[in-house]
Amino acid sequence: MRATAEKLADRLASVLQARRGLVTAIFFANDAAGEYGALTVWSSQEAVDEEATIVIPRLHDALAGISEHPPVIRLFQVYEPPVSPR
Repeated sequence: MRATAEKLADRLASVLQARRGLVTAIFFANDAAGEYGALTVWSSQEAVDEEATIVIPRLHDALAGISEHPPVIRLFQVYEPPVSPR
């Protein structure tokens, strides 16, 4: 399953990299549990709202026939504390 997950991550990464407002996309895996996921960071809530209408349907299409369950998609706001000089 890991090879399939990596191929899917490669496909999704190419879709995501073309989207306006994407800051980063990180893919992760727990092979023992058979769980795979992605974390994306966007420049603004507006970018998320605009791009989700394109990215989420592509994710569902890519997972069709591969995953036993639909993807769980959750949105969080990010807080970055100020960096203190050392």
